[in-house]
Amino acid sequence: MNARTNDIEPRLYSGYWDDGFLDLFFGIAITAIGISWAYELIPLGACAPAILIPIWHKLRRTVVEPRAGYVEFSDARMQWTQQWVWMALGVGVLFFVLGIGTYLVVRQSPPTGGTFLKLLPGIPAFLIALLAAIGGLTLGLPRSLFYAVMLALCGLAVSVLKAEPHHGLLVAGMVITLCGAILVTRFLQIDVDPGE
Repeated sequence: MNARTNDIEPRLYSGYWDDGFLDLFFGIAITAIGISWAYELIPLGACAPAILIPIWHKLRRTVVEPRAGYVEFSDARMQWTQQWVWMALGVGVLFFVLGIGTYLVVRQSPPTGGTFLKLLPGIPAFLIALLAAIGGLTLGLPRSLFYAVMLALCGLAVSVLKAEPHHGLLVAGMVITLCGAILVTRFLQIDVDPGE
């Protein structure tokens, strides 16, 4: 791979995710987690990403690739991405464990103590914000960093207002879902070449 290709690949890789389906499914997953939290079905919400990922993958194959094409990236790029994906999965497991722990602590004893206890309701949003930031760095998507900041602010808001954790997740999830829907709508306006 020559220097020119090395310069182009990061831009291609970033553009590869501009269809908006990743944003849409990320927003739906966060909204589902928020709804499950509101109805005290947290383990069900934690399963939402596992249910949505295969659907997203299928849509990429059937809807996105016919319009955007398929790009094969370098082995180094794919290995680097895989490492970040494993890190993201680790953060996801951490979110599940801490989310359940936070839920139990907040339900049994509403936070009234020090700064850390006051921030407990925001921990789920903070952890998903970290996941969004990792995703943004991995895929080269600046908008994921915007999502991360918004999630962190929602977590801070529920902590300051002493609200339930699901309020911040629902607000952030719906905003991200809306952003994804706008990107998907724009992407679907691309005509598929009937000869392909």
